[in-house]
Amino acid sequence: MEKRRKTIEIAAALAPMAWAGLIFAASHSPRGAELPMLVPHFDKLVHAVVYGILSGCIALALVIHTGWSPNRIAWTALILASLYGVTDEFHQYFVPGRSTELLDWVADTTGASWVLLAARTQASWFASVSQRYSKDQPT
Repeated sequence: MEKRRKTIEIAAALAPMAWAGLIFAASHSPRGAELPMLVPHFDKLVHAVVYGILSGCIALALVIHTGWSPNRIAWTALILASLYGVTDEFHQYFVPGRSTELLDWVADTTGASWVLLAARTQASWFASVSQRYSKDQPT
């Protein structure tokens, strides 16, 4: 059980970094590599989903490693994901064929805020996972 627990703890800590790395790699590619627009502003939906996943990964890592309240976890995940969105847009300024768009960051932050809704509706899940992985729990 101890080995499984450690594996989960390591995976939870690495997930946000791995997802952020994928975001960086995707945003470093020139515009020509992107998918065709299915509907107007489809890219904003993609931004929201991608940053919603990032925020969720951050929240899961915080749930497992901090023992914080669901609200603190959710706000921290939102702020960190949103700040990463800012750095991503800044990074794109220097990538040929890319541009920096305020609405992309708004979509990033909107997607990241979905974790706040999850924290509100699933506070018992946050608490049970946090309790399960609490450093005070015997292994």
